[in-house]
Amino acid sequence: GLTGANHWSTVGNSYSTSNVAGDWAVGGLVGYSHDGAISFSVSAGSVSGEWTAGGLVGSSYLGAVSNSFWDVETSGQYDSDGGTGMTTEEMKDVATFAGAGWNIVTVAASEANPAYTWNIVDGQTYPFLSWQPVS
Repeated sequence: GLTGANHWSTVGNSYSTSNVAGDWAVGGLVGYSHDGAISFSVSAGSVSGEWTAGGLVGSSYLGAVSNSFWDVETSGQYDSDGGTGMTTEEMKDVATFAGAGWNIVTVAASEANPAYTWNIVDGQTYPFLSWQPVS
């Protein structure tokens, strides 16, 4: 989705809505994480793979995932090697992310609030980075 492999690095405040497909270690956000960290991130695209496919992370070795989510409905995946699976409705609800400590605020469509890292049009959009207003 966002990166095929995360070796000893941090992926944070990131998202992917890409559709991904592959054979091994296929993830909506990260395919394979080796001793890496993933935090405050989401994925919402379709994910398919022959072995170790995951909604957020395909495969992780000594990796840590915190405060991160994937859409189980759009991904077609109910498992992930880290993160929390949510329904589309839950993924578009500010309470899901605010409850997990995200720096997020509700905005109106076509608006953004740069005082927060994340914005969301509650009930309508997935979280998006505040510098990316959604129409």
